[in-house]
Amino acid sequence: MHNIIASKDNDNIKKLAKLIASASERRAMGLFVTETPKLALDISKNKPELVREAYYTEEALEKTPSLAKIGGEHYIISDAISKKLSGQKSSSGVYLVANMPNISKLPINYNRYICLEEVQDPANVGTILRTAAAFGFNCAVITKNSADPFSQKALRASMGAALKLDIYITDDLPEELKLLQKEEISVIATTVQNAKPITSANVAEKIAVCIGNEGNGLSEEVTQIANEQLYIPMMSSTESLNAAAAAAVFMWHFRRGGI
Repeated sequence: MHNIIASKDNDNIKKLAKLIASASERRAMGLFVTETPKLALDISKNKPELVREAYYTEEALEKTPSLAKIGGEHYIISDAISKKLSGQKSSSGVYLVANMPNISKLPINYNRYICLEEVQDPANVGTILRTAAAFGFNCAVITKNSADPFSQKALRASMGAALKLDIYITDDLPEELKLLQKEEISVIATTVQNAKPITSANVAEKIAVCIGNEGNGLSEEVTQIANEQLYIPMMSSTESLNAAAAAAVFMWHFRRGGI
């Protein structure tokens, strides 16, 4: 059964708008919003326990009838409401509200970690998560002052990968890395200072790759903690790769065996 919402001032729409706009609101509520039929259906199929509410226009339902099979409460919204909510020039007309995966403690039982320190661009964060899932990384450790992996832009870039690996948010990356090292997980700092080329690195059984801020790189504290400091050899005319591209090279090099 569909509930119909016609007013932009409806309380549910106000809540939805806050969740879309604010990372702090998402974390406080423990909820996030996806904005495409594909992501909505993927979550409904692979993580049905997370689904809370589905909002869509009549046109979106006509284009994708399977939206009606998604769990949770369903709401039909007007095109005007959809345009108000969407951050895109052309809205899909679909908004799924889901519970944010609750990982309150750093998992220490994995072989592949990607760690992001103050990575600011949500597209970079999303792309890194998508690449991590592709190359067999199990967990992303992300500092609180990085871009929110559950923002609209990051979710679109990750293509749902944010739900295919564990995401742990921390305000103290150095301490988390020390915990991983106690589990014999080798911490890799991606840097050009006092570093050796990635091609000369040993591929340990357990790896945590650390990617730093787009402009400043990794903090000195994280770099000093690392077991190895590595750089990507490239043409002398090129200064650097962007964070997502560098992360892709490192994760491919340290990908899980068998891929």
